[in-house]
Amino acid sequence: MEKERYKVSIILPVYNGEKYLSLAIESILKQTYKNFELIIIDDCSSDQTHSIALKYKEKDSRVRVYRNKTNSKLPVSLNAGFHVATGELFTWTSDDNILKPETIETMVHVFEQDPNVDFVYADIIPIDEDGKINRKIPYLNGEIDEIYVRNPILACFLYKRHIHDCLKGYNPNTFLYEDYDFWIRTYEAGFKIHHLKKKMYYYRIHKKSLTSLKEKELLQFKIKLLKRNFGKTNDKCIKIKILKHLQEIYYQQNRIDKYIFFILYRKAMEYFNMGIRDKNRNILDQSKKCFDKLADLYEFQSWFSEPEKCYQPVIEIVKTQKGTLRLLDLGCGNGIVLKRVCDELSNVEKALGIDLSPNMVEKAKERLYGCNCNVIEGTIESVKIKPNYYNMVLCMHSFHHYPKPLRSLKHINKAMEKNGLLILADNKKNGFERWNYNWKLMRQGYPDGDMWIYSKLELLILGKMAGFKMESFQNVGDKSFITIFRKHKG
Repeated sequence: MEKERYKVSIILPVYNGEKYLSLAIESILKQTYKNFELIIIDDCSSDQTHSIALKYKEKDSRVRVYRNKTNSKLPVSLNAGFHVATGELFTWTSDDNILKPETIETMVHVFEQDPNVDFVYADIIPIDEDGKINRKIPYLNGEIDEIYVRNPILACFLYKRHIHDCLKGYNPNTFLYEDYDFWIRTYEAGFKIHHLKKKMYYYRIHKKSLTSLKEKELLQFKIKLLKRNFGKTNDKCIKIKILKHLQEIYYQQNRIDKYIFFILYRKAMEYFNMGIRDKNRNILDQSKKCFDKLADLYEFQSWFSEPEKCYQPVIEIVKTQKGTLRLLDLGCGNGIVLKRVCDELSNVEKALGIDLSPNMVEKAKERLYGCNCNVIEGTIESVKIKPNYYNMVLCMHSFHHYPKPLRSLKHINKAMEKNGLLILADNKKNGFERWNYNWKLMRQGYPDGDMWIYSKLELLILGKMAGFKMESFQNVGDKSFITIFRKHKG
């Protein structure tokens, strides 16, 4: 028989577990993998637990029994057990759970196949008090990338000793969620974790288990961890899942105030945070289709009079530029503003217009024929632009179509020289009307690519985050505003 390479240390912490303890120990001793030690930590039990443990110690030399002087709780018992462990691989189990005979051998085989794996976990099977499979419980097994949302590892696992040494064991202040805390730290430390998609472990759910007795405390710990994990992850999709999970918890608790808060927070993340590619692409596609249709009759639309009111005030600001003018017009449309700049100013060294709509670009090129100006199709993010070059950037009634406003502003900043001006004119709505309109846009899936109508405060914050200082904000007409930003950070 081939010698089993790894020695496995199995810790079994137990407190007053006489009812199921023998079943748990028997399932360990019947393992097909024989190179293991079973370390039973009796946490000062007052029933027959210690006697049962000693009986098995006498029968099998692989069994060792220790007894705490006082009830020290699970994390302390685990650390005590692993402190005296001599194996290269660690795991622990509970007195009310049962391992399949091939569990340890199957998980050890993963380490033998791939030496780079540090941690293996397998799926579990829920059972009731009588050992019957509980088919009413659909949760339990999951992938490691879900770890910030819920505990995917649960109870069937095996890991290399150096993980325990590196993480300095279980946190004694995490009773009731000590294992989940340990898994998260393992994941964040970068250890290679492998999900063995086999059901190897019977997980008993009964009235006297900690899961049942401490249900309220566990729920509070769960909420605490979810909020903590929300702050730790940068993955927007994971953040949205966490918010959805919190939303469901508070709904079950009938905490309607919290439920509404988290559902609104999640909606804001989904629609306003701009982190989902499909939505971004959909918004841009809708904008492109809308303005392709408007290209021939753009200046004859009923709403055109409002943005038109911004043109002359913006031209007057552009005229204040001393020396040569290097102008970039984002969302230039059919080139109407660029044409006026070229006709009214003599200091234009370079002018570039960018627009998402190919039909608008075609109309702009016709309008600007013979002018010192070029127009190209694309966005500030998709077009390659010379960095730190333009001293004036215009964004005329197009910013509310941008699916990633902060990212777009950062790209604009990168294209500008220091102290350059960004003139942003856009649609205006105030107070409740604005919130109601934005909510309507979200619910309707951003018709025509309309994304968000911004307040002065939102623009101030976005500009500052992108390296701009807001120098002025003025209302123009009933439905527009002009904001002037100056680049102050390279």
